[in-house]
Amino acid sequence: MINKNEKTTLGNMLRKLRLKAGYTQQNLADALNINRSTYTYYETGKTTPDIHTLKSLAQILDVPVHSLLEEEVVSMFSDANSRRPRRIIRDNPHKIGDLSSKEKSVIALMRSLSPEETDEWVEELKQKFDMDDLEF
Repeated sequence: MINKNEKTTLGNMLRKLRLKAGYTQQNLADALNINRSTYTYYETGKTTPDIHTLKSLAQILDVPVHSLLEEEVVSMFSDANSRRPRRIIRDNPHKIGDLSSKEKSVIALMRSLSPEETDEWVEELKQKFDMDDLEF
């Protein structure tokens, strides 16, 4: 069982990783197929995600699962109270932070899928939009 201090540490780490990746709480909630308020509880330490949700979060946030549980990783990121300025959404984005909220949700969803599921999804999209010659 995780004690209250560890919940807060995990919540702060989730928040920092989410902000660093440029996701909103809603983006991650959509990718995890949970309510935004449930995800907010993870960040505030009111509840703790189960191991399957932690695995999905690690995959979406592109970090090893064990790093979500290691206290020393917290110091690698900026102060929890600092906020980055909002980025301008660009027509031709080069970074995830330049994407719209819907585009970020799609990427978060893709990262939550297994490699096989991702391949199937990409193939379905290629067929739907008649892009069979498109390489990824």
